[in-house]
Amino acid sequence: KQAASSSSLPDLPTTEAKSVLRKKEGKKRRRAKARKVKQELQVLRDTVQRLAKENKNLRAGRCETPPPQSPTALFLDNVSSSAKRRATNRLRDTKDDLARGSQSAL
Repeated sequence: KQAASSSSLPDLPTTEAKSVLRKKEGKKRRRAKARKVKQELQVLRDTVQRLAKENKNLRAGRCETPPPQSPTALFLDNVSSSAKRRATNRLRDTKDDLARGSQSAL
């Protein structure tokens, strides 16, 4: 009877077997987590690369904006020729107050 009753009970894993199984399970879990992180990293790298390429294409397609026109040039373009002469002469008279290099533009 004892042999029959002992054979009918399932063999419970020993503590050593449990620790080995736990170690294997831990390794498997860590590998899976590392694989998942690597895949996420690769997806992010691909996204960054795609967005950088898109940004580069957008910058290349955009036309260059002209430099802003100075207030003096804008003023001189919209006044009569005699007013231009008077303004130019007035600027020449006060050329000491002008910024360096602007006398040649007059």
